[in-house]
Amino acid sequence: MNYINNYIRENMNLTVREQKLFIYYLKCILYDVSKLVLFLFIFSMLHMLPEFLLTFIVQFPLRTISGGLHFRHYWSCFAFSFVYLFLIVALLSKILIPFKIGIILLVLCIIIIYQIGQVRSPSRPSLSDAKLLHHKRAALIAAGCEAIIAILIYQTNFAPILYWSIILHTMQLIIGKRNLVRLNTTR
Repeated sequence: MNYINNYIRENMNLTVREQKLFIYYLKCILYDVSKLVLFLFIFSMLHMLPEFLLTFIVQFPLRTISGGLHFRHYWSCFAFSFVYLFLIVALLSKILIPFKIGIILLVLCIIIIYQIGQVRSPSRPSLSDAKLLHHKRAALIAAGCEAIIAILIYQTNFAPILYWSIILHTMQLIIGKRNLVRLNTTR
C-alpha cells in the first residue's frame, strides 16, 4: 500500500485531502473485492453458490445505498460478513414465514430503511441534506423493488433469501444507527 501512496503523491495532482479520500476508496474497493472472492470460493466449496449469489445480488444495492455496520479491521468485517451471509444462505433460507406476516415485515422494513436513511462509516465524510434525501429515496426504491420481487416469488425456494436479506439488513441499519448515535453523544 505504501507503493500506491507514493505513486499517488508523486504522479497525481491531488490535494492532501483528495489523496486520502482516493486511497480510502481504493482500499475499500480492494478489501470488498478480496472478501467477495473469498466468499465465492467458500460458498462454492459448501455447495451454496447460487444461494450466496442471490444473497449478494439482494444485499449489494441495499448495502451500497444505505450502508450498514462498519468495522475497523478487515478480519472482523470479514468474520461478521461471513456469519451474516451464512446465516441467510444456510439457515434462514429454509424458513418460510407466512405470507401475510412476510408482507407486513417487508413493508415495515421498507419504512425503517427509509427513515434511517444511511448508516455510514464514521471515517467517511457526512452527506449534505440533499444527498442524504437522495440516498433515502434510492434505498426506498431498492428495498421496495426487492420486496415486490419477494412477494411475487413467495412460494419459491429463493423467496426466503430475499425477505430475510431485507429483514437482516434492516436490523443491521437499526444497530448501526444506534451505535452512531451513541458514538456521537460520547464525543
